[in-house]
Amino acid sequence: MSKSKPITLGAAIFYGGLIAGILDAADGFVAYYFAAGFNPIQVLQFIASGFYGAAAFQKGISGALVGLLAHFFIAFAVAAIYVGATRFLPMLSREAVMWGTIYGAAVFIVMNFAVSSYPLPRIYNLPNAIAA
Repeated sequence: MSKSKPITLGAAIFYGGLIAGILDAADGFVAYYFAAGFNPIQVLQFIASGFYGAAAFQKGISGALVGLLAHFFIAFAVAAIYVGATRFLPMLSREAVMWGTIYGAAVFIVMNFAVSSYPLPRIYNLPNAIAA
């Protein structure tokens, strides 16, 4: 039986950020489609509206690209924080599913109620911004 090599910190951050970013984007695309009828471009422009305000919806693909970059920057930053914390709290690695789930829930709460300038309950006001 061969022993597998432990994953490097950089690889853990990369794969963690990539997986979290893809899953979160897919969730956002589906949720915002059913909640407000947004297509994926509009969801990414919505993310960019944190920088540009309602003007993000007038920027077309470039606004969506800014939203995509911001989304993955946050996903990789969140992954880096967790991976960094594992260096000081080994239990985060030993019980990764439990602590990762708790961390993910905490990140969700912070992003939706503290960081986001448009938390989910206010999404229904956004079609006016898109139409403007």
